[in-house]
Amino acid sequence: MPSYTDWDARNMPRTVLKLAEVASALGLDLRAVERLVEAGDLPGRKVKGNWSFRSAEVAEWAGRHLGAFPAGELKRRPAPGADLLVHLAMQSNTVAVPLTASTRWSVLSELLTLADQSGQITDKRALFMAVVDREKQQSTALAGGIAIPHCSQVGKYLREWPVIAAGRADHGIPYGDPTGCLTDLFFLLCCTSYRQHLLYLGRLSRLLSEPTLLDKLRQAGNAEEFAEALWNAEEKLCEVK
Repeated sequence: MPSYTDWDARNMPRTVLKLAEVASALGLDLRAVERLVEAGDLPGRKVKGNWSFRSAEVAEWAGRHLGAFPAGELKRRPAPGADLLVHLAMQSNTVAVPLTASTRWSVLSELLTLADQSGQITDKRALFMAVVDREKQQSTALAGGIAIPHCSQVGKYLREWPVIAAGRADHGIPYGDPTGCLTDLFFLLCCTSYRQHLLYLGRLSRLLSEPTLLDKLRQAGNAEEFAEALWNAEEKLCEVK
């Protein structure tokens, strides 16, 4: 059962989600979500015989666990015509190839500088400290050389739109990968609500579970090619023609 910080208990909004909404947001099969909550792995509670979830609790759980799911357990694609989330949040000016940082904290600083170029960040320094605090709780590094750093205090430090800042560190960075490997692909996720945070974590996890996309991101010659690889993969996932 995941443990939660004092901040979670004090500040968790009471936005309630149903089982189907959680499954859809995370990109998991409905039965997989049922198994997780019944086993006590995913935080939820029964209300009048139906499972009920607080979005902030699920977002915290997803940030720690979703990336570890095998690709076969993630839904292959969202419903046809689903919104292109990455297109909205990530622009080529919020991407760097290569990242110049060489340490865990310097890569976060560089990603925050990229995110700030979106014009959506209200307090860059405060957001940086919040992201660092989240990393100190537990690294957001995933197996396969990927990390999706984010802030536990979802909804703060943003004006109106979600932001993804991304990049590739060509030599890899020790970032807490559970397998002990270096991390070279980074995606800083900044969202305006917990529901939105869940949707973006689910979408990124589905996209980054594809080895072909990871190869393209690692072979991209510049920020534009990196961004286009992600945009094209999302269009294919959402069946946009």
